[in-house]
Amino acid sequence: MTAPAVTSVTAGAWTKVATNVQDISVHAMNPTARYFWSYRDTANPAPTLATEKVPFRDSTVTITAGSGIDVYVWVEATSYITAASVRVDAGLNVTYLIDG
Repeated sequence: MTAPAVTSVTAGAWTKVATNVQDISVHAMNPTARYFWSYRDTANPAPTLATEKVPFRDSTVTITAGSGIDVYVWVEATSYITAASVRVDAGLNVTYLIDG
């Protein structure tokens, strides 16, 4: 298993938080932000439609896929939220996309 990574998510835009994963947990780190997620088969274009947003039910989303997927997070923009963070825990063969 790869070490957890904390990734910044810009509010109002899709942010790729991991690529080519099969088992992943994404943890919301800002309790006042509204988080959403989506995925694509690895190497396909990012989501673009609002209808593709799936809300986090709790503060954590766990995803298991049969083949490699790219995972995206969206944070709802408000007058006081312009960015938030997620912690990403993934299994083997994962590439994290970390700020910096």
